[in-house]
Formats: sequence, C-alpha cells, structure tokens
Amino acid sequence: MAETQQIPVTVLGLGAVGQAMAATLLKAGRASTVWNRTAGKDADLVAAGATSVASVAAAHGIDYLDRASWPCPR
Repeated sequence: MAETQQIPVTVLGLGAVGQAMAATLLKAGRASTVWNRTAGKDADLVAAGATSVASVAAAHGIDYLDRASWPCPR
C-alpha cells in the first residue's frame, strides 16, 4: 500500500464546530495549528498536540486553512 502525505491543517475559530474539528484531526494523527480570538480556548487542543498561533496573520501561510467554521452571511 502506498503511503500518502497528510497536509497539516489550521483551524481558525474554536467554537463548538472548530473545537470538534480540530480534536478530530488530532485524534486522526493530523498535524494541526489552531487560533481563536479568545485566548485560552485552545488549551485542551494544545495539550493534545496542536500548535497554537497568536493571530490569523501568524497562521497565514503555515498550513491549509480551514474556514468551514467561520460565520457566513445569510
């Protein structure tokens, strides 16, 4: 079986969806970077192996950015 390279993922926004998504990625062994505007919401994810960044600008260009949990206009 051929090995596949997994792309690291950055999750921006750690509300209910972002927390769950980042936790699932980490459990699957995927390298993950996380950011949230409220400091400290990433503590459990960092303890589980995520890398925290201080700003969205710091996250830019690190990994594939997951914007699925960003608010969408209706």
